[in-house]
Amino acid sequence: MQLIENKTLKNILTIFFGTALAQVISFAFSPVLSRIYTPNEFAVLGIAMAIINPISVIVCARYDLAILLPNSFKKSANLIFLSSILSIVISCVLFILYYILQHFSGLFSGYVITFNIACLIFTTCVFIGINQSLNYWIIKKEAFKKNATNKVIQTLSITFFSLVFGLLAINNGLLIGYSLGWLAYLVVTFYQVKKLDFTFKLFDSKEIKVVAKEFSNFPKYNLLPAFLNAFSSSIPVYYFSLFFNLTENGYFNFCRQFLVAPVSLVTVAVSQVYFAEIVKKKNAGQSIKNDVYLVLKRLGILAIAMLVVLGIWGDYLYSLVFGGQWLASGKMASVLVFSIALQLIVSPLSVLLPALGRVKLLSIWQFIFFISMLCLGLFSFKDYNNFILIEVVIEVLNYGLYLAIILFALKNYEEKLRLKV
Repeated sequence: MQLIENKTLKNILTIFFGTALAQVISFAFSPVLSRIYTPNEFAVLGIAMAIINPISVIVCARYDLAILLPNSFKKSANLIFLSSILSIVISCVLFILYYILQHFSGLFSGYVITFNIACLIFTTCVFIGINQSLNYWIIKKEAFKKNATNKVIQTLSITFFSLVFGLLAINNGLLIGYSLGWLAYLVVTFYQVKKLDFTFKLFDSKEIKVVAKEFSNFPKYNLLPAFLNAFSSSIPVYYFSLFFNLTENGYFNFCRQFLVAPVSLVTVAVSQVYFAEIVKKKNAGQSIKNDVYLVLKRLGILAIAMLVVLGIWGDYLYSLVFGGQWLASGKMASVLVFSIALQLIVSPLSVLLPALGRVKLLSIWQFIFFISMLCLGLFSFKDYNNFILIEVVIEVLNYGLYLAIILFALKNYEEKLRLKV
């Protein structure tokens, strides 16, 4: 048992350090990219990614999540084929829908998402969808080092293409580099899975129909909640792009890019590593209160440090590291950090709700958060500082509620344990 636990921890840490190294590489080249690209270019990338991220969650209709479940590798392979086909179909349908709206209604006239950019966005969604599916084959084969290596290759590819296109002054070079980085990631992943016995000979149209029916609960019950959750995080970017000019959008998206990254990294670390022990204790019917409070305390210290540093010196640090033209991003960061610091505490703890079987509570909060973020569009804004302040207030209230729900679920679990004694 100890050997299994050590192996599991090793695999988790392998994935985590691959992700961490990719983040470090991205951050290391950011001072270069921030000096060769304008805020307008970062605005286009930020808005495009705000569209790509929610679509990439649903582009496989959530069948990609089922790939690890079958005992049969043939079933898993045909789930990959199904997910990949759906990613192409769904991306094409969404692109056609965009074209119809743009061509006949003029809905996107004068908007930053031009026809060429839309082509890049939906092509990238295909790359991401197929790659997500193939990546689960690597995990199923327990080739975790390959998984970590691929993440680093993806980041290096995006960085390389972005630098080249920036130095050549190619329009929308950041977005093209991002798309080509995912293509390079897909090529490397496909090469890796071929070495792990994935072959087109496993394709079986009858089997695809079988697995589509067998795992139909994934699109039925998980598609909409997952989309709303991902969409909620992109809503501020959509609204900001409607209310303010492209340069101001560039400052806003650049600011968010370097605030959200550490939260994502810590969330992965805590949810996959620290909570492995907590889930084990829960399954054994043991108290987890002390473990949760310890993690909460450590995250709190990290959040306070982030709050103090960026709250006081955010504008100075952004100007020093990324260049003087990003002073406005630093000033935005000094306000947004209040929300991001709270997310740094709460998001890693969110895995506690599914672990305790409180999925309904999680779904209720996701819906409340979605509606709250939509309400951001009901306000009138004097300037972007006013927008950011209201966004922060909404997010702090929602994540404060999220933390209260998590602690309520923990208290409820501990009380049930005491009653059993």
